[in-house]
Amino acid sequence: MATGLFVAAVLTACTVQLAPNYDPSIVDGIGAASEDAEKLFASVSMGVSAATFAKREDDYNAIIGKLEALRISAESRPAASGSLFLQRHAIKGIPTLATPTPSVLAEAGKPIAMMRDSDRKRGLTPLLVEGFKNSFEISIQQALTYEKALQR
Repeated sequence: MATGLFVAAVLTACTVQLAPNYDPSIVDGIGAASEDAEKLFASVSMGVSAATFAKREDDYNAIIGKLEALRISAESRPAASGSLFLQRHAIKGIPTLATPTPSVLAEAGKPIAMMRDSDRKRGLTPLLVEGFKNSFEISIQQALTYEKALQR
């Protein structure tokens, strides 16, 4: 009986963490970048001409820069404590997963960069802005969903 309790206590202490720790600075940063992007989308939602691009160039660059900085932070986050254990021991049925946030943030920056380039060359139509906005929001929602799920 005592042996069983000892084994149960040891096994309870041995947990394998499959995801990285929650980092509120990443969630806050994603929220801030999203807010800045939404302000930009709102400012061009009725369409704009390329002649007025210079007024918005800094806004585009700031959003892209924030997203890249967040991507680097997410890539630099220490791996889950159990991932090295799982790789060494190849426990069947428990996959080691890479955190999706860095690649999702890279994807979120693409529509902003494409919108910036289009704005610079020929301006933006409302339909074009809506397409860029939808693409951006899908990525941001994915990143926030994953990151907020880490808060356990």
